[in-house]
Amino acid sequence: MNRDTDLFAKLADACESGNTAGLLALLRRGADANTRDAFLRTPLFYAALGGREEAVALLLQAGADPDLADHRGRTPLMLAVLRGAEPLVNLFLTRGANPNAADRQGRTALMMAAFLCRVDFARALLRSGAAMEAHDANGWTPLMWAIGEGRESILRHLLRLNADTEARDNELGWTALIRAAWRGEESVVRLLLEEGADPAAVDNTGKTALDYAASPSLRALLTAALQS
Repeated sequence: MNRDTDLFAKLADACESGNTAGLLALLRRGADANTRDAFLRTPLFYAALGGREEAVALLLQAGADPDLADHRGRTPLMLAVLRGAEPLVNLFLTRGANPNAADRQGRTALMMAAFLCRVDFARALLRSGAAMEAHDANGWTPLMWAIGEGRESILRHLLRLNADTEARDNELGWTALIRAAWRGEESVVRLLLEEGADPAAVDNTGKTALDYAASPSLRALLTAALQS
């Protein structure tokens, strides 16, 4: 292990374990808060991985860049969202982390919050300027990431903020309504229709949500929407 690798290992260990005294000593001796390992992770990643709010604050005070991404394009803010670390999400945003940074698949922190049904994270991200209509590499928006069983609360939140129900993915041309119908999510379909989703919207093959609905009750719901 060379000197730089050994120093990073000490930094990472202090950050992940919450050894703030050790971290402060390393920083005072000139350790670079933005140094990176073979996976391009900075010490901030390890502090976020350990949920160490004080270590994150010390690193940011020492000049750590919260927007430096790892080899997958993920930032420490994204990691905090994925780990459900509310104090860290708020701290990163307060200290100026970019809420619209995207990983190598084009996914933003808001999309991750939507998938995890974290309304609190979504609120904080949107207050900090997160783009409601960002598209990932597949054309999915945060609203599309919110489609799924048990995610009605985040779906309602995004819809109340006028998320675009007619946005389409890149591969199939599916809207959120078509995706929900294909998944058989009747409560989600009902909610989307109540918020103005177009039941007559067609995908790249000319099919509507009704064409993908399997259950009789879901088909009846969409048929009534088309006839209204």
